[in-house]
Amino acid sequence: QPPQDYLIGLDGSLFQVVCETLESAGCWQGEIRLKCQEGRLVPSWVAISVVRERNDRVKHYVSIFSDMTERKEAQERIEFLAHHDPLTGLPNRLLLRDRVEQAQAHAARVQSRIALMYLDLDRFKTINDSLGHPVGDVLLKEVVERLKSCVRDSDTISRQGGDEFIILLNDIRDSEAVSRVADKIHQRMAEPIVLENHLLTTSFSIGVALYPDDGGDFDSLLQKADTAMYHAKEAGRNGHRFFTEQMNLQVVEHLTLETRLR
Repeated sequence: QPPQDYLIGLDGSLFQVVCETLESAGCWQGEIRLKCQEGRLVPSWVAISVVRERNDRVKHYVSIFSDMTERKEAQERIEFLAHHDPLTGLPNRLLLRDRVEQAQAHAARVQSRIALMYLDLDRFKTINDSLGHPVGDVLLKEVVERLKSCVRDSDTISRQGGDEFIILLNDIRDSEAVSRVADKIHQRMAEPIVLENHLLTTSFSIGVALYPDDGGDFDSLLQKADTAMYHAKEAGRNGHRFFTEQMNLQVVEHLTLETRLR
């Protein structure tokens, strides 16, 4: 049998499979962890071949090792970017959808509510256009840190792109609990932000939709929270609004009127 001391990634059962494969096929290859001289475990692709004498007796084993560290890191980076915003590291819409669906299933079991808060950063375009995109990126990162201080670890903050964010609040008893979170966000955003000798002030317009009151799936909740956010912005910004069916009727009426006018 080949020595097992350097095949760190093989447990007893897998090592037995390797030995049986070498005996029957004369070669084996697969991914295992190898211990380097510094004691670090390195993910590696290993190919082992049997070298036999003329009488078919095993003379020795030949192994070829390929370090897969960079490949593994690249795969992990790709997987991370598939579910996260590259600037802030926050979950993107794909990951948010999955978490909302899990939160909905839990809320249905325990008879609780969840809330989707749709946040739009007021006057961000003015800041971005006047001071440049690098300053805008730094501002967004600072805004994210302030948002994190306003929610629980069990909640989720997601960036939708640009200056729009969505917060998922789990296990909400009533709308008052959501209002307290929104008020906390408004208070934190009222504090000036100093960036490159510029004293900046900004705020959030926030729309809220509740499950199961306003919708039973991610798309409908997102749409209604978005509608409520625009009403908050039209009301003067730096505020929050809960979705009502009247808002939806107004949106439909405006769209119908615009279509007929065109």
